[in-house]
Amino acid sequence: MAAIRLLKHKGHTDTIAGWARRLGMNPDTLHRRLFNGWTIERALSAPVRPRRELGRVKAKRGQVISPGSMIATMKRNSLAEQRELTRLLRQFSRDFAIIMQRSMGRGVVGNLPADASDRSLSVAQDMT
Repeated sequence: MAAIRLLKHKGHTDTIAGWARRLGMNPDTLHRRLFNGWTIERALSAPVRPRRELGRVKAKRGQVISPGSMIATMKRNSLAEQRELTRLLRQFSRDFAIIMQRSMGRGVVGNLPADASDRSLSVAQDMT
């Protein structure tokens, strides 16, 4: 069981949770301040930064983006990335097929052992 730490400030003694409740802050915030070496005076008197509004994120120069438009933007970006990846894979597949055809003509791939368990053997044979 964790030891309860009592803090004395301006004649009052209370736990971290008690001080946090009195000051309207999260007990973790107060605990982190003390853990990071803040004095008791500073930890209890420094203002707490306000939390960001949930569901809203600041954009450029004070604009506010709603979660719906943010998700739509992420989907658009994701679809664009998927299309680009598909395009690259198709190009790679075409280039690879050409390379395989050329190498088979020179006997590079044709000399593979007949009992090879590698799947590329069946792919190379299908291309002939």
